[in-house]
Amino acid sequence: MSISAQQHTDLYYSGGSIGQGFTNTTGLGIESLLGNQTGLSTINDFGAIISSEQRFGLSDLNIISFGMAKRIDEHGVLGLMVGSFGVDALKQQTVVINYSRELTEIWDLSIAFDVFRVDASEFGAINKFSFQLGSLIQISDELTLGLLIKNPFSSEIDENTQYGGVYSAGLTFVLDDKVSFSSQLTKVNGASLNFQNGLSYQLHEKLDFKIGFATNPSTVHFGLGLNLSESFRIDGAFYRHESLGLSPAMSVSFEK
Repeated sequence: MSISAQQHTDLYYSGGSIGQGFTNTTGLGIESLLGNQTGLSTINDFGAIISSEQRFGLSDLNIISFGMAKRIDEHGVLGLMVGSFGVDALKQQTVVINYSRELTEIWDLSIAFDVFRVDASEFGAINKFSFQLGSLIQISDELTLGLLIKNPFSSEIDENTQYGGVYSAGLTFVLDDKVSFSSQLTKVNGASLNFQNGLSYQLHEKLDFKIGFATNPSTVHFGLGLNLSESFRIDGAFYRHESLGLSPAMSVSFEK
């Protein structure tokens, strides 16, 4: 009997995204660097983010990522993200370089190129190269649609492990000046469809509360976001897996 596994780049999320059920296809600003990078097109000049997650409270399942983005002209933004998951004996690392561009007043696109590395101390390292495509459409002031495709051409890491693709489509609906709702469908090759939803409520001009859920795996999410200033923000979140327990996460972002 053989057991196959999927490896993919759908590991890295901001604290705000985790608080809203992993929804990340319609995010804007520097947080979108850890989701649909098309949202970087709203950055005025420069942004940076660092995010950390400890899955199921286990130190061996630490995920950390860092990214930054810079506007290079009136319509284009360049971004860079590096991420790491695991321990020295078995580690997955990702580097992503992307370009986001505003095409029209309502339509933005992005393309990204990434290197995915699996490093096992007893077996050596394997590198895989791929790309991502993203799109955002601002239907109205209230409704935004997003689409993200990662690694559309799956490939083998070894005879039992596939480097699989990720496909996401979602929307964000702004109910009023305090409440917004996000929803998306995500399909990872070799896994069932994941239905993700999240709600954000602004408790104060500097504080917002988030709640969400996902279906595959079944998780419930909570988060708080704090605007320390016009440029600095902290997001803390956690989610509960029905069998494996709690996973805390946090991100700190800067944008100007």
